[in-house]
Amino acid sequence: MNIEISENSKKEEKIENLENQGEKDKNNGEEEQKNEEKDNQNENSTFEKISSVPIMMKCFLCQDYCNESVQTICCNKLFCKRHIIEEILKNFKCPSCHQRCELKDIIENKKISEDIKWYKKQLNELILGEM
Repeated sequence: MNIEISENSKKEEKIENLENQGEKDKNNGEEEQKNEEKDNQNENSTFEKISSVPIMMKCFLCQDYCNESVQTICCNKLFCKRHIIEEILKNFKCPSCHQRCELKDIIENKKISEDIKWYKKQLNELILGEM
């Protein structure tokens, strides 16, 4: 009888140890998952910071990099050439300051276009270099 109690105690102890080990493994797994999620969030926020479009290179209308950068003479806002032409032909006013605007009132900004190309190239090299 004592042998049975002793064997049962050993079995119960083994079961308890296995349950405790299972809890530890579960907690370690949850901890690892939380750490992995934090790492992913940090990587995403870093990527968002370096991949967000600088305001000096952003089209006022599409909020993306200017494609064929132009500016209006009324307020000097930056636009993609195609976007401002469409807007002027539709409304005959500047979408930024709302003054009357014609196609002759936009000027090319080749310097900004060149800067955007250079910046995007540098950004791509930086991102590819980190992979």
